[in-house]
Amino acid sequence: MPKVGMEPVRRKALVDAALRVIGDHGSLTVTMSEIARQAGVSPALAHHYFGSKEGLFREAVALNAATQGLPPRLALREQPTAYAAIDAMLRAVADTITLPDSPRGCMLVLAAPTGAIENHAVRELLAGARRAQFSEIRDRLTKGVTDGDLDVALEKLDGVARYYTTVMHGLSVWGPPLDVVQVTRNRSRSGARRGTRVHAHSAPLSEDEIVVVDGVACTCLARTVVDLPGRRRSSRR
Repeated sequence: MPKVGMEPVRRKALVDAALRVIGDHGSLTVTMSEIARQAGVSPALAHHYFGSKEGLFREAVALNAATQGLPPRLALREQPTAYAAIDAMLRAVADTITLPDSPRGCMLVLAAPTGAIENHAVRELLAGARRAQFSEIRDRLTKGVTDGDLDVALEKLDGVARYYTTVMHGLSVWGPPLDVVQVTRNRSRSGARRGTRVHAHSAPLSEDEIVVVDGVACTCLARTVVDLPGRRRSSRR
């Protein structure tokens, strides 16, 4: 039998482990045994607490919404204009995913392509959460049009809202490695030199792919998002 007083601690450990394992796998195709092993408990205890993988995932979704998902929602609601709200929302997502203990990926997005029948109920739950995010963004844009700070035709707001929802989800699954400094040298010939803490790459860059942040020349977000997955794959070879 489970030790008295340990249930809240172990439930929390299992929920945290579920978010980590799902992020590492990139989908919901994980087992209770894998999650339990990550949490340091037995699969039987995980089933005792949650009944099924669906029950555990539902609690993980609730935790994700209350932690990782809260700052972007607050940013969207609290800013005075639509432009400021979208900017603050995306910055909040970037801040959240770069925290050292933040789970890799976003459960709402990683679940989308999972087709296993046993995951159907969870996929529907997460699809509803994604639709709710889209609606929140669209409502904030609509308020901007109504208030006069956003000059966009109402019939185009769905497209604009879907665009920023996609950007937000793209940032959420980016999962940038924080233990390695990536350096790009603007050269016509490609190449790479990898150390323990620094990966130096040579590649041609156009002017619009370079931005200056606090006096340091950096690749723009779009170029960085495109480059990093390939660099992570090559570093694992």
